[in-house]
Amino acid sequence: TYMVTPLKNLLGRYAYLAPPDLALREAVVRLLEHECGISITVKKVTVKNKIVFVEGSPLVKNELFLQRETLLAGLKKEFGSEAPRDIR
Repeated sequence: TYMVTPLKNLLGRYAYLAPPDLALREAVVRLLEHECGISITVKKVTVKNKIVFVEGSPLVKNELFLQRETLLAGLKKEFGSEAPRDIR
């Protein structure tokens, strides 16, 4: 006879996995808060092809543009060769 195992038990070990870019997105949010004084959520940050995209108002975009080099340097220091190439 076969024993039926609930699906929840089989997939339990994957319950705590995070998206692969979550650490990078959280670092961007943290740097924006620290360097620019801008508070945004992780949901407003996306990463594609080593380019970080931040959704926000024109004020946020302007600050991002002005602090781009500082933010990229901070990300390079934290992530090394895995750091993004650009922030938009």
